[in-house]
Amino acid sequence: MDQILPNGEYVVSRSNTTYKVIKKFNDGGQAQLYLVESDNKTYVLKVYFVGQGTKRQREILVRLLDLEPPSRCFVWPIDLVDLKKYNTIGYIMNHIDAPYSKLEDLLCEEETPNLFRDIIAAYLLSDALFRLHIRGLIYGDISDTNVWLNRDTGDIRIIDCDNIIFSNEQSAVGGTLPFQAPEVILQELDSGKAQLSADTDRHSLANVLFHILFHHHPLRGLKENEYRVENKATMIEMFGKHPIFIYDPKNSENRPDPETQAIVEFFWEKYPQFIKDLFITTFTDGLNNPKTGRIREIIWRKNLLKLRDSIVRCSNCGMDNFIDSDPMQKNSSKEYTCWNCEKVQKVPQKLIISGSGISHLINLNEGMFLYKTHIDNSYNIEVKIGKIESKIKDNQKLIGIRNISSDNWSYSVAGKKNEELAPGKAIIALENLQIRFPGDIIGKFGS
Repeated sequence: MDQILPNGEYVVSRSNTTYKVIKKFNDGGQAQLYLVESDNKTYVLKVYFVGQGTKRQREILVRLLDLEPPSRCFVWPIDLVDLKKYNTIGYIMNHIDAPYSKLEDLLCEEETPNLFRDIIAAYLLSDALFRLHIRGLIYGDISDTNVWLNRDTGDIRIIDCDNIIFSNEQSAVGGTLPFQAPEVILQELDSGKAQLSADTDRHSLANVLFHILFHHHPLRGLKENEYRVENKATMIEMFGKHPIFIYDPKNSENRPDPETQAIVEFFWEKYPQFIKDLFITTFTDGLNNPKTGRIREIIWRKNLLKLRDSIVRCSNCGMDNFIDSDPMQKNSSKEYTCWNCEKVQKVPQKLIISGSGISHLINLNEGMFLYKTHIDNSYNIEVKIGKIESKIKDNQKLIGIRNISSDNWSYSVAGKKNEELAPGKAIIALENLQIRFPGDIIGKFGS
């Protein structure tokens, strides 16, 4: 497709900033994307096709520019460009580059599971949508092409934020078909328009979360084989008219195809039941009951954090496993078998954190972190407060925790006098040792 803007063109934004067009690098259904430069920094300029850069689109962009991004994960519009010469408009956003990849690309390429990274990505996406929705805003087009994932850390970026609107408004977009809620697909089929909401976002969110954790679409199973070709009409059948969750406990006719969809079975077997139950609810009851059946972002966040804390890392091969431990079960197993190397391993020590409204059970894996949310329910995993470390003493490997926060902690063993654990200091995770965090939050070590 021909470029709207020529390379080397200079454009001036609403903030009176000049940007130089370097090159076009992508075409979409609504616009073209260009790399541009200003003050030796690279940005992206999204230029709408003629007829797409409407007065309404401009109004939405101007409003978004006046709003603070709900989360740093959103690649938010930062400047408006009126391109009167080309009879359209555009907007400036920050440029994201390697190691970020489109979620759809990454999941197709990778062979080795990275469960910890995937959980962090799922958590951050849930948190970003929570922070968007509590402002009364909806995204409208959550999909595996609009979520970009850092291959190493699990950090995410959400692009195409220019169609974010308030929930009582008519959207310019209806979403991406395989990720749309069934009612949205049917409304568009009936009238050509759909009313989007936080509930329709929640279906798309759960869909993308399923892709992140299980590397597959939640509604693509054996029923897909009944269609000779995949086109819009067959996708309307699968995702709109007759959606069936591949692990619906009451309907087994759409289970994953063991020959072509073994990947989802591989991952489904790895995860604990409490997280699978959320997907079962949202893709069974939630398909027909958007308001009551779809899992809300706050529930996803809570359970994804629990999922992250239930990881144990195999000491033989380094692969992540899950231990869905319950501290109330005194006879719980002290061993597990790694799914990858099949070696029997000891269940690691745990840190049980409790206080007013606080309850966390964390498997202590060397190199992992405690986050601020573990002691204040802020759901902030940007701020790390503790690091799990090890040391060798008398030929024995001992696990401990280092205070990497800016606050003093205190600790005691079996009711003895409290000792200070200053920032930068570490302590061995002894049985019956108790740490007191700020806010009267208590952490107890156990096996």
